[in-house]
This record gives sequence, structure tokens and C-alpha cells, in this order.
Amino acid sequence: VALADDATATFWNPAGLAQLSTREFSAMHALIFEDRAQNFIGFTYPISPFSISAGWMRFGVNDIQERSPNGELLGKFDDSENLFLLGSGYSLLSKPTFKLDVGLTAKYFYHSLHEYHASGYGIDLGVLSYFHLTGLVERIGVGAAVQNLGAKLKWNTESNHEDNIPVAFRLGTAIHIRS
Repeated sequence: VALADDATATFWNPAGLAQLSTREFSAMHALIFEDRAQNFIGFTYPISPFSISAGWMRFGVNDIQERSPNGELLGKFDDSENLFLLGSGYSLLSKPTFKLDVGLTAKYFYHSLHEYHASGYGIDLGVLSYFHLTGLVERIGVGAAVQNLGAKLKWNTESNHEDNIPVAFRLGTAIHIRS
């Protein structure tokens, strides 16, 4: 949260997007336990005095076997959780000894499981400040983010079931040592 200074800031702390002065692209693919995979792709474009960013994150499992009660293979299906992100960071205050950035990310959730799917929207808010020092410590960063404000998933089931996505609070600090 206090080190959000690249294209992944759209997810971790959108205030960190304000620190970017060049275009950035970020991509990640991770294979996780039991054939699960997580992917992320993001792009950030600075336009003074703020930056805008777009990203996509996917967590899922492909080719899950569907079987009848007697064990007969009926087919295969996927479980896919997608998150589409559009964020912006703005430098609210920039002094020689202090910097304050704020950011916002709009999120669109899309989850599909077998023949069902759910979708919803949410918002993340972030703040990031740096205190510039002299001596061994170059700067100290403090960041905070509130994620998933107002986020719900509405399923296309007969009951139109809704899942609330819990609000997450993140707080972090970072100390940058002179090299």
C-alpha cells in the first residue's frame, strides 16, 4: 500500500498512480495449487497532473470435470473470477519535504461458474504520503486504501442471489534508505 508506484497500483493503492511519470505496462501469470491460475495485466498512462490506468485480473480453474451421481463423466466447465479496473491518481500536494497523493479505482466484477454468472461494481479509494528527509533515510511513505466500497455480485440464478463483497482496509508504511 505504501510502495504502490507502478502499474499494479490500480489494484493495491490507486493513489500510487500519481507517482508515475512514464507509461507502464505490467503483466503476471501464476500457477497456484490444484490447477488454479492467477493473471494480471495493467497499463498506466500519465497525463500531468494525474495518471490513468486500466487493468484486468483473473483467478480461475479450467476444465473441472462434471460427473453424474454414478461417476460418469458428463463434461467439463470452468470457474473464472474476473476483475476489470479503471483508476486514476492525482498529486494533491507536493512540497520539498512532503507529498500527498490521492486515487480512485472503479471496478467491474464478473464471475462465471458452470452455467451461472454474476457481475457487480465497486470502488477503491487510496491515499499515499511521503515525508522527505535528510541523512540515511531518504523518505518515509504512509499509505492507506479502502477497497470494494459498495461492491456486490448479483447472480443470474432463479433467486437473483446477491453476494456482498467485503470492504477491505489496507494500511502500510515504507522506509526508503539512501544508497
